[in-house]
Amino acid sequence: ANGAAPATEALLGSIAAIEDQLTWSNSLMQFVQQGSLNADDTCTLAREEWSFLVKTFSNLQGATEMLAASVEDRNQGPLKRIQEARKRAAKTQREVVTKMVELSSIKLLRDNESIAGPARLADAREKLEAQMQAERELQARYADLLEAQQRSFS
Repeated sequence: ANGAAPATEALLGSIAAIEDQLTWSNSLMQFVQQGSLNADDTCTLAREEWSFLVKTFSNLQGATEMLAASVEDRNQGPLKRIQEARKRAAKTQREVVTKMVELSSIKLLRDNESIAGPARLADAREKLEAQMQAERELQARYADLLEAQQRSFS
Protein backbone atom coordinates (compact mmCIF):
# COMPACT_ATOMS: atom_id res chain seq x y z
CA ALA A 1 0.00 0.00 0.00
CA ASN A 2 2.94 2.35 0.78
CA GLY A 3 4.49 1.69 -2.63
CA ALA A 4 1.25 2.60 -4.43
CA ALA A 5 0.80 5.91 -2.62
CA PRO A 6 3.95 7.60 -4.04
CA ALA A 7 3.07 6.39 -7.55
CA THR A 8 -0.47 7.77 -7.22
CA GLU A 9 0.87 11.06 -5.89
CA ALA A 10 3.32 11.29 -8.80
CA LEU A 11 0.52 10.63 -11.30
CA LEU A 12 -1.68 13.28 -9.71
CA GLY A 13 1.24 15.72 -9.77
CA SER A 14 1.78 15.05 -13.50
CA ILE A 15 -1.92 15.55 -14.25
CA ALA A 16 -1.90 18.84 -12.34
CA ALA A 17 1.16 20.04 -14.27
CA ILE A 18 -0.51 19.17 -17.61
CA GLU A 19 -3.76 20.87 -16.52
CA ASP A 20 -1.77 24.03 -15.71
CA GLN A 21 -0.48 24.07 -19.30
CA LEU A 22 -3.88 23.39 -20.93
CA THR A 23 -7.06 25.44 -21.18
CA TRP A 24 -10.46 24.51 -22.65
CA SER A 25 -11.66 26.29 -25.78
CA ASN A 26 -15.44 26.25 -26.25
CA SER A 27 -15.13 27.45 -29.84
CA LEU A 28 -12.69 24.63 -30.71
CA MET A 29 -14.34 22.15 -28.29
CA GLN A 30 -10.94 20.92 -27.13
CA PHE A 31 -8.05 21.64 -24.79
CA VAL A 32 -5.30 23.87 -26.18
CA GLN A 33 -1.84 24.60 -24.80
CA GLN A 34 -1.69 28.02 -23.20
CA GLY A 35 1.81 28.68 -24.55
CA SER A 36 0.59 28.32 -28.17
CA LEU A 37 -2.05 31.06 -27.87
CA ASN A 38 -1.55 34.58 -29.17
CA ALA A 39 -3.09 37.63 -27.44
CA ASP A 40 -6.33 37.53 -29.49
CA ASP A 41 -6.82 33.81 -28.76
CA THR A 42 -6.15 34.44 -25.06
CA CYS A 43 -8.77 37.25 -25.00
CA THR A 44 -11.26 35.05 -26.86
CA LEU A 45 -10.68 32.21 -24.38
CA ALA A 46 -11.01 34.62 -21.44
CA ARG A 47 -14.35 35.91 -22.85
CA GLU A 48 -15.55 32.34 -23.39
CA GLU A 49 -14.57 31.38 -19.87
CA TRP A 50 -16.21 34.52 -18.49
CA SER A 51 -19.40 33.80 -20.44
CA PHE A 52 -19.33 30.18 -19.22
CA LEU A 53 -18.86 31.29 -15.61
CA VAL A 54 -21.71 33.84 -15.86
CA LYS A 55 -24.01 31.21 -17.37
CA THR A 56 -23.00 28.65 -14.75
CA PHE A 57 -23.53 31.19 -11.98
CA SER A 58 -26.97 32.11 -13.36
CA ASN A 59 -27.92 28.44 -13.53
CA LEU A 60 -26.67 27.88 -9.98
CA GLN A 61 -28.50 30.96 -8.78
CA GLY A 62 -31.75 29.76 -10.39
CA ALA A 63 -31.28 26.29 -8.92
CA THR A 64 -30.51 27.79 -5.53
CA GLU A 65 -33.65 29.95 -5.65
CA MET A 66 -35.76 26.93 -6.65
CA LEU A 67 -34.21 24.89 -3.84
CA ALA A 68 -34.82 27.68 -1.33
CA ALA A 69 -38.45 27.98 -2.47
CA SER A 70 -38.84 24.20 -2.19
CA VAL A 71 -37.36 24.19 1.32
CA GLU A 72 -39.60 27.10 2.30
CA ASP A 73 -42.66 25.25 0.95
CA ARG A 74 -41.67 22.11 2.84
CA ASN A 75 -41.14 24.09 6.03
CA GLN A 76 -44.49 25.88 5.76
CA GLY A 77 -46.48 22.72 6.48
CA PRO A 78 -44.77 21.92 9.78
CA LEU A 79 -44.65 25.60 10.73
CA LYS A 80 -48.38 25.98 10.13
CA ARG A 81 -49.07 22.84 12.15
CA ILE A 82 -46.88 24.16 14.97
CA GLN A 83 -48.65 27.54 14.91
CA GLU A 84 -52.07 25.87 14.90
CA ALA A 85 -51.01 23.59 17.76
CA ARG A 86 -49.82 26.64 19.73
CA LYS A 87 -53.15 28.37 19.15
CA ARG A 88 -55.08 25.26 20.24
CA ALA A 89 -52.85 24.90 23.30
CA ALA A 90 -53.38 28.56 24.25
CA LYS A 91 -57.14 28.18 23.77
CA THR A 92 -57.17 25.00 25.85
CA GLN A 93 -55.14 26.71 28.56
CA ARG A 94 -57.63 29.61 28.65
CA GLU A 95 -60.51 27.12 28.85
CA VAL A 96 -58.78 25.25 31.69
CA VAL A 97 -58.25 28.50 33.61
CA THR A 98 -61.90 29.45 33.04
CA LYS A 99 -63.09 26.03 34.23
CA MET A 100 -60.83 26.26 37.29
CA VAL A 101 -62.30 29.67 38.17
CA GLU A 102 -65.83 28.29 37.66
CA LEU A 103 -65.04 25.25 39.82
CA SER A 104 -63.57 27.46 42.57
CA SER A 105 -66.67 29.67 42.44
CA ILE A 106 -68.99 26.66 42.67
CA LYS A 107 -67.01 25.25 45.60
CA LEU A 108 -67.15 28.63 47.35
CA LEU A 109 -70.91 28.85 46.80
CA ARG A 110 -71.35 25.27 48.04
CA ASP A 111 -69.26 26.00 51.15
CA ASN A 112 -71.21 29.18 51.82
CA GLU A 113 -74.48 27.30 51.33
CA SER A 114 -73.39 24.51 53.65
CA ILE A 115 -72.63 27.14 56.30
CA ALA A 116 -75.78 29.20 55.67
CA GLY A 117 -78.13 26.23 55.10
CA PRO A 118 -78.42 25.08 58.73
CA ALA A 119 -78.94 28.68 59.88
CA ARG A 120 -81.72 29.11 57.31
CA LEU A 121 -83.32 25.84 58.43
CA ALA A 122 -83.14 26.89 62.07
CA ASP A 123 -84.70 30.26 61.21
CA ALA A 124 -87.43 28.54 59.19
CA ARG A 125 -88.14 26.14 62.13
CA GLU A 126 -88.38 29.07 64.52
CA LYS A 127 -90.81 30.86 62.19
CA LEU A 128 -92.81 27.64 61.70
CA GLU A 129 -92.97 27.01 65.44
CA ALA A 130 -93.98 30.64 66.02
CA GLN A 131 -96.65 30.31 63.32
CA MET A 132 -97.85 27.00 64.79
CA GLN A 133 -97.94 28.56 68.28
CA ALA A 134 -99.90 31.53 66.94
CA GLU A 135 -102.26 29.10 65.18
CA ARG A 136 -102.78 27.09 68.42
CA GLU A 137 -103.45 30.28 70.33
CA LEU A 138 -105.91 31.45 67.67
CA GLN A 139 -107.62 28.04 67.66
CA ALA A 140 -107.82 28.06 71.44
CA ARG A 141 -109.17 31.61 71.43
CA TYR A 142 -111.71 30.61 68.76
CA ALA A 143 -112.79 27.61 70.89
CA ASP A 144 -113.13 29.88 73.95
CA LEU A 145 -115.17 32.39 71.97
CA LEU A 146 -117.36 29.67 70.51
CA GLU A 147 -117.95 28.22 74.00
CA ALA A 148 -118.72 31.66 75.38
CA GLN A 149 -121.19 32.30 72.59
CA GLN A 150 -122.90 28.98 73.19
CA ARG A 151 -123.18 29.75 76.92
CA SER A 152 -124.64 33.12 76.25
CA PHE A 153 -127.34 31.60 74.03
CA SER A 154 -128.21 28.82 76.45
